Amino acid sequence: MYSYTKKKNNAKKVMIFSLGFLLVLSVGVLTYSFQSMNKEEDTPVFNENPLPVIALPDTETEAPTEEKAIRPYTVEAVIALKHYDPNSEDSDDVTLFEGKYRGNEGIDYSYNDEAFDVCAIFSGTVSDVKEDPLFGHSLTITSGDIAITYQSLDGVALENGAQVKQGDILGKAGVNVYNKDLNHHLHVVAKKGRSLLNPESLYDKTASEIK
Repeated sequence: MYSYTKKKNNAKKVMIFSLGFLLVLSVGVLTYSFQSMNKEEDTPVFNENPLPVIALPDTETEAPTEEKAIRPYTVEAVIALKHYDPNSEDSDDVTLFEGKYRGNEGIDYSYNDEAFDVCAIFSGTVSDVKEDPLFGHSLTITSGDIAITYQSLDGVALENGAQVKQGDILGKAGVNVYNKDLNHHLHVVAKKGRSLLNPESLYDKTASEIK
């Protein structure tokens, strides 16, 4: 009796095996690529460009420049009566009042017998304001141990304790009873502590330079 045996399809098995191998290989490649990408993202990137240098502010501040004394006027005033020097024989620095000659403790400035603006020689604090019966309206400004009194003003608008800056207008030169012959003028008296100073010795000096 003749018998027939069906041969197995080996080609089909090879194809299935090949496809399975390719699938496994593809999964492996994709997994490796994914892991590589994650490693690249996790790797920190350093910028090789130098960072800009920002200068920090200087913590040491410069000391303010000490101001130098200025003249108490802006016009071309002249000395009408000089400061009295007991060692001088000059009679132009004394005033005859009520039959007596008195030395001039300050100095007097005038400008063509006209009123003119009076300005602060130094910055400071108003320490005295009054209307003197002989010297007219009077204003004293203290700067450290320097006290400067401006007399023969036509009026004073400042009060005790007011802060004044160098060059501020204090009023205008007026007239007074004591030196009525000088007409409109400014009388300035300067002191360092209790010692009288010649106002002409102040100008262009700092307070620490005044002796």
